Amino acid sequence: MTLRAHIVVARGSLNLDVWLNAAPGEVVALLGPNGAGKTTILRCLAGLLAIERGSIAIFGDVVDDPASRVFVPSERRSCGVMFQQYLLFPHMSVLENVSFGLRARGVDKASAHQQARDWLTRVGSDGLESSRPAQLSGGQAQRVALARALASEPQVLLLDEPLAALDATTRVEVRRELRKHLAGFDGSAVLVTHDPVDAYTLADRVVIVENGHVVQDGTFVEITSHPRSAYVAELVGVNLLTGSMMGGVFAVDGGAMLVVATDDVDGAAIAVIRPQAVSLHANRPDGSPRNTWRAAVIDVDHRGERVRVRLEGPIQLTAEITAGAAAALSIKVGLELWAAVKATEIAVTLN
Repeated sequence: MTLRAHIVVARGSLNLDVWLNAAPGEVVALLGPNGAGKTTILRCLAGLLAIERGSIAIFGDVVDDPASRVFVPSERRSCGVMFQQYLLFPHMSVLENVSFGLRARGVDKASAHQQARDWLTRVGSDGLESSRPAQLSGGQAQRVALARALASEPQVLLLDEPLAALDATTRVEVRRELRKHLAGFDGSAVLVTHDPVDAYTLADRVVIVENGHVVQDGTFVEITSHPRSAYVAELVGVNLLTGSMMGGVFAVDGGAMLVVATDDVDGAAIAVIRPQAVSLHANRPDGSPRNTWRAAVIDVDHRGERVRVRLEGPIQLTAEITAGAAAALSIKVGLELWAAVKATEIAVTLN
């Protein structure tokens, strides 16, 4: 493992006790409600906060172990950090910002500046070398912050809500670029996000943190198929479908078609459908739903007054209906029925 950590620390009312690991080339997304401890985990990994118990090791080198009185400060850890607000030094040029970590590690000025220029080119920000952070757009600042985090060639990359400060249009473009850079990153990356689309498109594995503890760990499909808490069901219980958009029709990878309520998006895309927006029927429904298909029930999860139903068919997704509706339909594994989704209930974003 590139990263192996057991983090135990108290911060106010938060008592954090989590195990976390990441393999070389793996991107791990941390999801959880506000105050769950996600950013605290990143601060401990980066060396900005010492743990009280446990240990943190990067490529086998222990960087924090209170029992052995080991604590390696942040500037000596092989970690690149990108914060939500990017935290670029306002008094420095873009070139100086990107080369800062290299200079702090003893690289001579000329070499550090050349490496910084190379990284700015790689993230599509060449030509901004002499600009100050205040002169940058949100997307430009994000790219510069990513270049700064990667310039020192860290073994672990830590990303704290890297897309949260961007507007919707810029977020789509930058997410695509970030995915490309993460795919080529040989070390491990830990991504904190509140957006299930970010977790789905950027991460290999998702770790759900609630009240300072890991409550679920797995791929996005595993997490969404069997949520273990109300928070998980609400946050990542959405259906995410990959495909392409053209002329108001979303072509799902695999061949199915969905009519959506927008026709101003074209190209590779992701469709987001809330489980609550999927209705189930014994017979083909009439009326407003424009998207209907036959489906078979492959799993049923009763959660109080709500029932989550996994469906297999031309489009594989999860529906969430009331317990009363499930009883009326005699929902059980193997049952064949009709699924329907209104065009207005399908949100599409470019991928």
